Amino acid sequence: KFLSASGGGRTSDAIKCLNYAVAMGAKITSNSWGGGGSSSAMRVAIERAQRAGVMFIAAAGNEGSDNDAIPHYPSNYAPSNIISVASTTKTGSLSSFSCYGKESVDVAAPGSGIYSTVPGGKYASLSGTSMATPHVSGLAALIWLFRPQLTMPQIIEIILDSATREDALQNSSATGGRINARSALILASTYEGSRPPVHKPQALTFEDSDPGVGIMGGDAVITCAADESDISFYSIHLISGAGFLLDTIATVDATGAATLTVPLANLTLTKYAQGLAVVAGNATGSAGPDSAATAKIKDYCVPLYGPSDVQWMGDADGRLGWVGGKIQFQRAESEKSLTHYNVYWHSAAGQGDLMGKVPANGFSRPQCEVDCHLLDISVSGTTYTFHRGAYDNEELAKIHFSGPALMTITSFRTEKYYDFLEVGDRQLSGTKLALPMNIKLPSGLHTITWSSDRSEVEEGWTFHLTQTGTTADFEVPSMQPPSMELQVVAAFEETEGAAAAYGTLKDFDASVMAPSPALVARNLSFLDENVQEKLIKGRIEFFPPSMGADAVTFYHVYFADVDGIAQWTEYSWTLEAPKTAKEMLQIDLDLELPSAAVSIVAVSGNAHGEGAKTWIPLRDIVRSAPANASFSGDSDPVADQVRGDLTIVPAPVP
Repeated sequence: KFLSASGGGRTSDAIKCLNYAVAMGAKITSNSWGGGGSSSAMRVAIERAQRAGVMFIAAAGNEGSDNDAIPHYPSNYAPSNIISVASTTKTGSLSSFSCYGKESVDVAAPGSGIYSTVPGGKYASLSGTSMATPHVSGLAALIWLFRPQLTMPQIIEIILDSATREDALQNSSATGGRINARSALILASTYEGSRPPVHKPQALTFEDSDPGVGIMGGDAVITCAADESDISFYSIHLISGAGFLLDTIATVDATGAATLTVPLANLTLTKYAQGLAVVAGNATGSAGPDSAATAKIKDYCVPLYGPSDVQWMGDADGRLGWVGGKIQFQRAESEKSLTHYNVYWHSAAGQGDLMGKVPANGFSRPQCEVDCHLLDISVSGTTYTFHRGAYDNEELAKIHFSGPALMTITSFRTEKYYDFLEVGDRQLSGTKLALPMNIKLPSGLHTITWSSDRSEVEEGWTFHLTQTGTTADFEVPSMQPPSMELQVVAAFEETEGAAAAYGTLKDFDASVMAPSPALVARNLSFLDENVQEKLIKGRIEFFPPSMGADAVTFYHVYFADVDGIAQWTEYSWTLEAPKTAKEMLQIDLDLELPSAAVSIVAVSGNAHGEGAKTWIPLRDIVRSAPANASFSGDSDPVADQVRGDLTIVPAPVP
């Protein structure tokens, strides 16, 4: 089910439903839905169903128009497994609402005033080609139940050839007729059913050698049947986890050889494909999955990108010759072709023992396709800026990336409705967006699409895209390390990429050294409770580091200027370190804010000096009224309705 209670739905969800039905072994799909334009992805899904022997019966539409002239989808797609169904009245004439088409519609069925179930456990009379379609689907099931050995093309042929031709339907469809169940069963009884081979292949082997993720290539080797007297060929299929044959991907003639090697290339794995299967066939038909020899699919892939910028975040173990802490590295540009990162010890002798693994999370830096040369793109840290100034007609650009991310639109002027930025299910256009506009994008893959039509143009737009989760962490437990060098390599299952990144550990000796970067204060925070300008009141709070806190004896907290320098001795505090990492440290403030103070800094220290440092912005929370507000006047002549522009001059300190 992919349609809502109101009848709306997405083509992408229809594709998912069809793929699932095929994978679960359905032989007939009844499609009482339609609308929207042509979709190549939907067509490919129907073609995939065709190759699996699945019938796609579809409503012709209720616009009362000629589908030959104005295509209706999905009934107008070309695959031969489709039956497009028009609607007839109780008198046998074409329903007034029904679409028709001498070339594009196949047959008609009763669809006016059909007594049917409705929500709430009730019944009602309904009309539409959506009511006619299930009649054809039911007839297909009836024929298949009567003659289960018939093939899908034979069932379609029987339904269409047995239709009752009517003068009133002469130009409404390819058959010019209405389905006739009795005639269909009589005709089906005359068909010679398939007699697939009794003998079957003995085995199938396959090993992927294509380095692309989700793309298979290599040799499939069939161990043929010992007796091929009833076998003309072998067909190789994808097979679902439920054990049903999916796409036919190759066929090869039976030659009497003990084995047959079939090269496979550029084979794309579908969601439900769990392996390959080979079945025997002859001129009358092919055997089913029960007679198949199967092979598991294991995707072989070489990572395209690798990690970078490995950083040691500081030693939390104060013993000489021991280290413990965290390394941090930049994730690969795109993690599509990798499953995890391997972390090794490394030395002059080369790669050492495996320390552990860090899973990939699907991260992908922004990547643009189509008219990317039209965009001004710049990068600062983890923030990408995209700008399109005065644009032209018929532009298209797509920016793919992973979340979590924050999209901030700072300028925006486009032709309303027709030129737009599309973000998920939001389509932004026009000249009156409230700016800056922030859009939070959750984890997962996203696409921002820019599109302009062929008419009016405008000044364009600018937005910033800031990603989080660009780095990955790996914990190094306290130990005496075999080396002070590390190596990080991207991997897809057992296959590693060629690009590696390296990092160096530094030992911290608490007996002679100030606290290392790992011993930074945790969760430093302050919230101003005084809403008057230049006055602050509240509590500075923080915790000791979670590891190695015993190497810190005091904390120095102070206000700092833009250069991080403490200018004021009166705004500097020294606190004795608590005995455990769970005890909070606090400083109560109620004072006038120094004009140049912009941050609060906390530094960990011991008898050998001050070391690890952290800071937060010092924000003066001020609440003040807008400087001015004015209304342009009502321009709406209707009573009790107001329309106009409200202009607000922000407060000096908003």
